[in-house]
Amino acid sequence: IAFFLLLAVSIHMLYEGFIEWKNRNNTIQNIKFHGFIKLLIVAIATSLDALAVGVSLGVSNQPLWPYLISIGGWAFASTIIGMSIAKKIPQRLSAVFNIIGACILLILAFEMMTL
Repeated sequence: IAFFLLLAVSIHMLYEGFIEWKNRNNTIQNIKFHGFIKLLIVAIATSLDALAVGVSLGVSNQPLWPYLISIGGWAFASTIIGMSIAKKIPQRLSAVFNIIGACILLILAFEMMTL
């Protein structure tokens, strides 16, 4: 399931990146944020991933607090760092970062197939 989710997200990001790259010379319009349905789908996918991690930690009889603090801390820090970087880079580089992110997710998807 994780392979198909990562594959779908990476293909969608590649599509968006190439569309942005094609339209990079047009005037920059107001940024349209994602709709409610798209955010809901991403939230459900993230929750399923968190559920899988929680079940695997519960089965392994490991103490949860070190993992909770570590995962939460890294998620918080990477979000703050990503938002800081996004504020400093020009909007026209958005397509490049979409394509790079999509390639990374695609590599992760195929790495999951070898597990």
